[in-house]
Amino acid sequence: MELHAYKSAFTREKAGLAEHIDFRVGDAVRIISELLEGIDFFLMDLWKELYVPCLEAVMLKLNPGAMLVADNVRPDREDTRAYVEDATA
Repeated sequence: MELHAYKSAFTREKAGLAEHIDFRVGDAVRIISELLEGIDFFLMDLWKELYVPCLEAVMLKLNPGAMLVADNVRPDREDTRAYVEDATA
């Protein structure tokens, strides 16, 4: 999921994994909420104030055994503390 279409297109071209990845463009929280199928792997790398809303949306969609990875998250960072608290609750 990517907010900007040009970034999604660039990644699709360069990653070499297009046949394995479902690329979607738009607001991540909205897209997650609209998903009908479950998620096996989710890499969260967005504006830090969106981490908690995105976490809340994605937790409802994760398949058993799924992996969620969040970029630049540490408990000592003020901007990600709420995410860490929610993720470990």
